[in-house]
Amino acid sequence: MCMYHLTLKQVADELIKAQRRGITVRIITDYITSRIEHSKMKLLKNTHGFDVRTPPCNDSFMHHKYCLIDAEDADLQKLFLGSLNLTLQGCVANFEFVVITNNPHMIREYSKEFNVLWNTFEESNVLRL
Repeated sequence: MCMYHLTLKQVADELIKAQRRGITVRIITDYITSRIEHSKMKLLKNTHGFDVRTPPCNDSFMHHKYCLIDAEDADLQKLFLGSLNLTLQGCVANFEFVVITNNPHMIREYSKEFNVLWNTFEESNVLRL
């Protein structure tokens, strides 16, 4: 998951359930929004041991908003992308767009971008909050 801002408890709960089922969940998020009071990143990293990475603290935002669901069976792979932050405001009040696709080319390209960011960013120091 590459998500600028995540405050929805329901989403955090589903990620925790997935992890408990043995699914590897990797998260890239923004340095600053990961430290906002209602962000679920601290809970996911500190309490549940998720691997969360951020860019270094600087003037740049990690502003992507997408989630990749990979699977050995290509028919089960999905890409969720759009303008939506996983927040209550984003889900019920803002004008947002979301695309869910199983297009192999798009999934491959977004996977490449995710892996570049993952390898570029250090592990988040959300742990030190």
